[in-house]
Amino acid sequence: MFNQRNPYGRNHILYNLKNMKFETTHILIGINVLIYLIGGFLNLFFRYDINYFFGRNNVAIVSGEIWRLITPMFLHFGILHIAMNMYSLFVLGTMCERLYGTRRFLIIYFVSGFTGNLLGLFMGSDRVLSVGASGAIFGLFGALLFYGYVMKKRGYNPGFLGNMGFIIIINLVYGFRPGSGIDNLGHIGGLFGGVGVSVYFSNMYLNLKEKRLKPAIAVALIVMLTVLAFFAANMRTSESAKKMYQIERSLKLDGRK
Repeated sequence: MFNQRNPYGRNHILYNLKNMKFETTHILIGINVLIYLIGGFLNLFFRYDINYFFGRNNVAIVSGEIWRLITPMFLHFGILHIAMNMYSLFVLGTMCERLYGTRRFLIIYFVSGFTGNLLGLFMGSDRVLSVGASGAIFGLFGALLFYGYVMKKRGYNPGFLGNMGFIIIINLVYGFRPGSGIDNLGHIGGLFGGVGVSVYFSNMYLNLKEKRLKPAIAVALIVMLTVLAFFAANMRTSESAKKMYQIERSLKLDGRK
């Protein structure tokens, strides 16, 4: 239906954009775009590669640069990379934030990005530099899948469950293609992180006594997984590899002078 107050119709994209509520999802998109622009400026004028110094590099992490488990989710390699991720974040983040609420949405997003990088640290190659918000975005996929599963179990048809599962499978299969350049470990880790946090927020599998212990159990689990990932990465990283990284890092910094 059309009327004077709504000349486009409720399903028209111009109506939806005009009446779109400003949400935390949009702030996250703005932060990602701003960091991408700052990174381009630093690289162009100061020869400072923000991806090299803040992306996920397993040798660097076990050498003490633990911030690389968080910072990669705000970095991107190019315009197509950030455009695809920000579109996905816009679509999935808006849905997830409205279903779970802002606080829980942010927890899902950041924990998923962290677990994506953690799995990459645990099993990934030491010669890979990984950046991107896709681990956190796959966490949103996982949260929405779990929400759809719960709704279906309660007798409702969420509508998106099958399509979303298909999209996840297609993305993972494409990421396993040789030479794809996609960090599938980050995607899988993020997916499991999103499902795990969603299960945490639900009370489906916990009795009353366990509910009181939920925060402690969650923190203990994250700490345990982090220690395990560090231990595994450190065991396979030789001292010579760590020294080579320090030399390479120093040359990168010297090259800016």
